Amino acid sequence: MKQPASLRVRRSVIVLIVAGWIAATVWTPSDASAAPGDVLRSWVASGVTIPFGVGYTSRLWISNVPDPDLDYEFTSDGAATGRAWPASWVGSWAADMAYLPGPKLLCQVNVGGDKGIYCWNPETGAVAGSIVGAFPWTATSQRGLAYRAADDTFYIGGWNEGIIYRIKGLSYPDKGAVVSQCYSADPKISGLAYNAVFNVLWLATNSDTDTIYALNPDTCTIITTLGNNGTLPHPDPGFNGAGLEMDENGNLWMVSQGSAKAFLVVSGLPISTPPPPPPPDPVPTPDPTLPVATLRDVPPGAFRNPGLQRAFAARVNDIMRFWPRDPALQMLQNLRMRTDGCGAAADQDDWIVCDYQSAVRTKIDTMIGDLTKKRGR
Repeated sequence: MKQPASLRVRRSVIVLIVAGWIAATVWTPSDASAAPGDVLRSWVASGVTIPFGVGYTSRLWISNVPDPDLDYEFTSDGAATGRAWPASWVGSWAADMAYLPGPKLLCQVNVGGDKGIYCWNPETGAVAGSIVGAFPWTATSQRGLAYRAADDTFYIGGWNEGIIYRIKGLSYPDKGAVVSQCYSADPKISGLAYNAVFNVLWLATNSDTDTIYALNPDTCTIITTLGNNGTLPHPDPGFNGAGLEMDENGNLWMVSQGSAKAFLVVSGLPISTPPPPPPPDPVPTPDPTLPVATLRDVPPGAFRNPGLQRAFAARVNDIMRFWPRDPALQMLQNLRMRTDGCGAAADQDDWIVCDYQSAVRTKIDTMIGDLTKKRGR
């Protein structure tokens, strides 16, 4: 039955007000309090049917898998700039990208055809260089690409072989020649990104989990001291993994083939030398009897790595700022999920090692119960 127009309008206004209230009370991590694997930003790549390749120049470039074979430009907030260059060189489709800061070119993997690398000007789309020929890595199509600016070499690899090749770049007379190679810790390679400050090669995969790995680029072994035992979760797993690239802060841009979304995920590693630690945050100055203050007493040895200790401290500060208002309750519930499971080892999303989880979780549960009573829930 149709409702009167005035009633429909009033109900629409109520829905908008309630939606706005919900949005205002939902807490998401800030850059300062975010931990490895947290999503800082996500949006649908407008106009892209199936995204794959990812490149970053201060703007995000995303390739479409195929028809049309276009590379689309977006701002980091997800606004389409209107620029979309055709990959006229493509064989089957255009895969992952890597940015060359010197010549200011984006280089991209050609899946099918000559299986080479094509470098183009992001201002015009014009091809300015290529690496093609009979090489071990062109015997089959590759997927992921990363650039090592210090010596003008690329890392390239794909799920057909599970090998990561380091090859010579455009400045060499024998460009494309293999410098070294190793078998990936996970052979389902879909994207690559290189952090030169820490000499870490980030590996994106296409699998049921679409896991992201931190690798030693010389041996392709997992660096288990980073992320969650050397891994980061894909925000939308299920054979959706594709290209990978870093932003200016060392965080990782990735996409989902299924939802056509782009995600900026915290890596936990900057790409510039970290500044000295700031002085202790004077805000808030909590009442020492406040229950949440006891979370500051969790010893360093309780955390799986120092980055998670810093993230935990930042979130405790956030809870103090909001206590006893509603957002503090959601923050406590989110923090509890980082201490909620131990079998033989801590869950991959846990921040606290098994020996300390029960004590920390008990403190959080006490606070949740106290705050729930205060809020009359």
